[in-house]
Amino acid sequence: MAMCKNYTLTPKYVLNMSYANVMMYSSALPSYDLDKKDNTRFDSSKDANIPGNFTEEVIRR
Repeated sequence: MAMCKNYTLTPKYVLNMSYANVMMYSSALPSYDLDKKDNTRFDSSKDANIPGNFTEEVIRR
């Protein structure tokens, strides 16, 4: 049970989760599939690891 390990949840809790909650939990985990060509969901302008994305205009919002 990967969800138990990744989120430190009990198996009983995971088995009682709804499908919608499982999908939301799964979308929060990063994907490390290097063969996947679909990188359209990633927006580097919102990457917090790039200091240049934090301009004074963005910070004031």
